[in-house]
Parts: sequence; structure tokens; C-alpha cells
Amino acid sequence: MSLFKKASVVKTILALCVILILGIQAINKVNKYYRYGKFDFLKISTNAPYIVSEGFENHVTATLTGRLGNQMFVYATAYALGQKLHKPVAIAKRYCDRTYDLGIFNIPQEFNDIQKIWSVRSWVIPAEKKASLWDQNWFYYDDSIWSIPASQKNIVLKGHMQSPLYFEAYAEDLRNKVFVLNKDLSVIAQGWKRKINAAKISVSLHVRRGDYLNFTIFNGPDIHYYKRAVRLMMDLLGEDIEFFIFSDDFDYIKENFSWIKKAHYVNSDSRYSYEDMFLMSECHHNIIANSSYSWWGAYLNKHKKKKVIAPIHWFSREYQLYKCPTIDLYPKDWILLK
Repeated sequence: MSLFKKASVVKTILALCVILILGIQAINKVNKYYRYGKFDFLKISTNAPYIVSEGFENHVTATLTGRLGNQMFVYATAYALGQKLHKPVAIAKRYCDRTYDLGIFNIPQEFNDIQKIWSVRSWVIPAEKKASLWDQNWFYYDDSIWSIPASQKNIVLKGHMQSPLYFEAYAEDLRNKVFVLNKDLSVIAQGWKRKINAAKISVSLHVRRGDYLNFTIFNGPDIHYYKRAVRLMMDLLGEDIEFFIFSDDFDYIKENFSWIKKAHYVNSDSRYSYEDMFLMSECHHNIIANSSYSWWGAYLNKHKKKKVIAPIHWFSREYQLYKCPTIDLYPKDWILLK
């Protein structure tokens, strides 16, 4: 056999070995399926798919996804796990699929530049540098997160974690210490805060348009949802309510919500979009959209007797997860409407 043919055979064998290794790795990743109603959610768990940066050993690292509201869910879960295991929390910006939005909060801006590692070279990585991955999709609650032992040095959280059940034990911390703005409100937002605080009964109402108009997975609740929610709030609280309507489409709400008496159309500074979430939390009560943004506006609301109305469906009718149960997504005392 010629030297050239021998080299070709060796290359072929090496390629087959790589394919085999990658195939085994993929099979090992998929270790459990969770059946939730009629939908399967995939949980991925690997022994050591990441290597942590120098100085970030023994941390809980949050791998962020989405925009502000989604990132808050992941960080809140990481905070709760860190409190339980007595570990500090770090943030992995490398794998953030959108703009990093948590810089507005009074949280440690600790960035762990984790890197993925492959099984073929994981054996050469020191054990103290390896991190275990806990991966969860959407908004079902998986209590196996609490079985992670404190002896596990490095933990990486990845997914959505959209359930308050992950962090309800630390709700007051989140409201009073973690998700607190580290900068002053703009002049416009300060004016709206004064109006909200002056109202005898204030109710925020959030209408999300923007990206939802072209995003088939999510469609905002229709006008009938908002009419039922407003009527229910008035039945519960009386007629003396002032509604503060928030939206990323100011012209739309002025045109389509003129039927609400005592309505204020909050026209905030678009440069500081996070301020609307803060202003929603200042209201006594909240009507939210299928949006993690207004979800957090309601959750951070500190009023003890608050009423929160939310849509029972999170996804659009056209999406396969439309009927996915949302029981874990909302606090038990929130009111759900179709």
C-alpha cells in the first residue's frame, strides 16, 4: 500500500472516530424527558461541558437568554440557588443571545467567561475548572435543581427558568436588594411616578406590540382580554380607578383604549425602556400581557394587597405550545383570564 493510501486510511479512521465520539456525546447529553401535559420538554445534563474562568471557581453562573425580563428569570434562579448553596453568582455574557440588560440593577457585575469543552479533551481539564450544566426550558418548574449538592464546585444554569417557584423563598430580596435600579429615573419617569403615587387606586395595563406583530410564537392578548380585565378590576376595586397604560406602540393604545375612563397613556423616554417596568411596579395593581417584561413589573410590585390579572395563554394560537399549562408560570394569587 502506498504512503498516500495509508494516509487516506488514517484520515478516514480518525474522521470516523470523531463522528463516533460526537455521537456518543450527543446521546449522553439527552438523559431525561419531562412530559408536561401533551408536550415533551427536554432536559440536558452533562458532567462537565464548560470550563470556568480564573477566579470564578465555586460560583453559580447564569447563562442569559432573551431580553431584560427573560434575563431576570435566569438571574433570579441563579441567585436563589447561590443563596441555598452559599455560592456567589456570576454572569456568562459570552453566550447571551441578545443584548446584556442587567447592568441597570444593583447586582455584582461579575462576568465568568465560561467556555464549552468537548469530551475528547475534558480529561485534561483540572476538576476544579469544570462546571456542571443544569438546563431547563420554558416555564415548568423542576425541583431537581435543589438536589444539586453544595460540593459541586461550579454550576452553570442555562434555559428560561420562567417560574417564580425557583425563587419564591427570596422574593423580598429580589424586590428590595437585587432588582433595584442603580441609577436615578429620568425626569419624565419621575413625573409619571408622582402621578402614579398620587392616584387613590392605580392600575398598570401593559400592551405589548413591537416585535410581537411579526413573531408568530407570541401574539399579544386581544382587546377582549383587556376589556374583561378592566371590568374585573372595577368590580373588585370600585369605579375610582386610574389606569396607567404602557406600550411600545403609543399611537395604538391612544386609538384602541379610549374606552377606559381615567386612563393615562404613559409616554416614557424610549432611551430608558426599563423605566416602564419600574413604573408598573409602583402601581397598586397590574394587568399584564404575555410578556416577561410586564410579568416582572407585577412581581416587583410591593403592595401587599395587589391584584394581578394575567393571560392564561402565553403563546399564540398558531404555535404548538398554545395550550401548554401555565400553572408554574404565575404566582398562585394571580388571576388568569382567557
